[in-house]
Amino acid sequence: MADELTLTVRTFRAGTDKEAARKIPEEAAEAFAEWVIMTDTEQGQGGDHRLDDELADCVTACANLAARYGLDLQEALSRVEARNRERGRYGGRAKKLVEPDPETDGATGRCSCGACGGPIDVQDRWCRWCGTELMGG
Repeated sequence: MADELTLTVRTFRAGTDKEAARKIPEEAAEAFAEWVIMTDTEQGQGGDHRLDDELADCVTACANLAARYGLDLQEALSRVEARNRERGRYGGRAKKLVEPDPETDGATGRCSCGACGGPIDVQDRWCRWCGTELMGG
């Protein structure tokens, strides 16, 4: 399994913005269906079923929508990687992702995932806005 994946996606414009947005969950559902077929012990991996093709369709649909709005996915992917690193998803232990509020003796604070800054109760152990698990004590 690759630790890093570099992709080049050629985007295209087809349909309305809403149709482009709808294409993403459609392609994701098709990728999921292919995964089910691929992992089903009764059906195996034979036939025309290709998970990689469906995943590529899903990535292309996401890139198409981003291109319509001039969004920089590389910058967004860098932010996602930083959040995943903070959460310990690349190995090691995650940082404690809470910035205590000194006015409440540290009982509440704000998530420091770098994205949401959502309010949290340190007893929750997770941010209710972004779902980040709070590590440490």
